[in-house]
Parts: sequence; structure tokens; C-alpha cells
Amino acid sequence: MFDRMSAFITDTLIEGKIIKMEERNLYLYCFGTLIEMTANLITTLIIGALLGKIVAALFFMLVFIPLRSTAGGYHCETACKCYLLSMTVYLAVILTYDFVLVAPSYVFALVCVFDLAAIIILSPVVSPNKPFTAKEKIKNRRISIALSLIYITVILVMMNCKIVYAFVILESLTAAVVSMIAGFIKYKKAPKTTIQPSKTTVQTNFNTKR
Repeated sequence: MFDRMSAFITDTLIEGKIIKMEERNLYLYCFGTLIEMTANLITTLIIGALLGKIVAALFFMLVFIPLRSTAGGYHCETACKCYLLSMTVYLAVILTYDFVLVAPSYVFALVCVFDLAAIIILSPVVSPNKPFTAKEKIKNRRISIALSLIYITVILVMMNCKIVYAFVILESLTAAVVSMIAGFIKYKKAPKTTIQPSKTTVQTNFNTKR
């Protein structure tokens, strides 16, 4: 669905001679990413509002999306599958964080240590279809580690103050880490596929067009 939408927009722009045919793959990637992100944000907020968990939804987005973007991880073959998987992860977090309160405190501490260690060791996990340049890898690794340290600090403070949203942050952090590990396993021996432009390449091409 998202692929068809991005293809329709791109082909319409080509027919209108707004962009060139040789730029088609670049714009397919850009529009596909934009449409998927927009759908994710809107659906997340709607579900959060319907369940009366809008604050939890906001915490999920503030943790999962930035860390997922910088640490990398598992990607489905199509944007639609990625969207469905993201919504499944979101629902799992938002519907279960109330129930993890009964676990002992040391369990949460161990999870935090595991999450941080995984990010330090593995990030960023690069998908063959969404590569990073060498500079992006270094930058994203630093951002991922910094974000995880910030999230863990917030989790510990919230837990000490008995704020339930600490568990939303912890589950969202762990979900991003699980995605990263799954991506590492998937792409470690994966054959090379069609390479999509990196974020730096996209930005450079747009700046050149200006």
C-alpha cells in the first residue's frame, strides 16, 4: 500500500516533469519513508487516545522512534509490513506496561544493563536496504549510546518516584534493542540486495538540486 502510494506520487511528479526519471528511486525512497512515518505517528496517537493511554503513546514515540532510527535494526521487505510490525510492537508495549509492575526491581536493573550493553556492542545495525555512510555509523553509534543512557537515567528516576511510565520507557527501549539484535542476526550473513540511498546521499542530492 505505502509502496504504491509513493510510486503514484513519484510517477505523477515525473509525468509533470517536476523531477527526472533517473531520480525515481531516490524519490520512491523519500516518499515511502515519509508516508510510513506519518502513518505510524497518526496511528500511534489514535490508538493511544482510544485506549486512554495518550501519555504512554507519547513516551513510546519519544523513546522507540529516535533509538530505532539511530541504532538501526530489523526491517521488513515492504513499508507496509514494517508499519504492521511497528504497530504490533507498540500495542505490545502499551497494553502490557501495567502488568510488569509486579516484577522485582533487580529484574528491571538487569534489563537496563542488558539493553545498554547490547547497544554499546552492536549499534548501529545497518540494513542492506538502508545503509549508513562511515560518518553516519560513528554519529549514530554515539547518539544511540547517549540516548540509551538518558533513557535509563529517566527510568531509574521515575521508578524511584513510583511513576508508572518508567515501564513504558523501559519496554520501548527493550523493543528497540530486540529489533536491533534481530536485525544483526538477519543481516550478518544476508546476501547483498538493492541498496537504497543513505540519509547523507539523499540530503546531498537535494542540496545539489537547489
